[in-house]
Amino acid sequence: MRYLEANRQEILITIGLTAVFLWCIAALGIWGFHLPLIPLKLNYYHVVIGFSLGLCISLLSLFFHRSVSLFRESADLNMIKIVAPLKYQDLIWLGILPGLSEELLFRGILLPTIGLNWLGITISSLIFGILHLSQPRYYLYALWAILVGVVFALAILITHNLLTVVLAHITTNILSACLWKSHFHQT
Repeated sequence: MRYLEANRQEILITIGLTAVFLWCIAALGIWGFHLPLIPLKLNYYHVVIGFSLGLCISLLSLFFHRSVSLFRESADLNMIKIVAPLKYQDLIWLGILPGLSEELLFRGILLPTIGLNWLGITISSLIFGILHLSQPRYYLYALWAILVGVVFALAILITHNLLTVVLAHITTNILSACLWKSHFHQT
């Protein structure tokens, strides 16, 4: 069904518009409602943790992709829809725009607003995962996103630095998409 598939330009525009939309919600929360914000601080140690966390999540995702057929099917459906039409250079935008906008909103604002506790971790991670559920058949991919959201929230509690999870998210998106595109996608 070609008419349901998005092309490269439509996907890039959607990524950009979604990022702008999430940034607008974040800006409204910060400036309109004076919601708390986890600071983003340049810290070499947190940069290393962020990249390392993103690498670990990507490798764990690859492990699940290779060993759990239901996860592979769910992830492949999502990757075919979003990553397959993109070129390798586009994967930078797939990493940076969602990594910045989603982490600003979910871990930067929503988590401290609800609370830096298990309630905040649970609610922010559930919302994050649900927003990654584009179709019911992708439910395992959404469950994976919930788990990743919990890991990112725990990283916030440990580092108190939004930069850690922004870099982890960017690394995860770019590396996972590159691995999938180079090893599993038949072009």
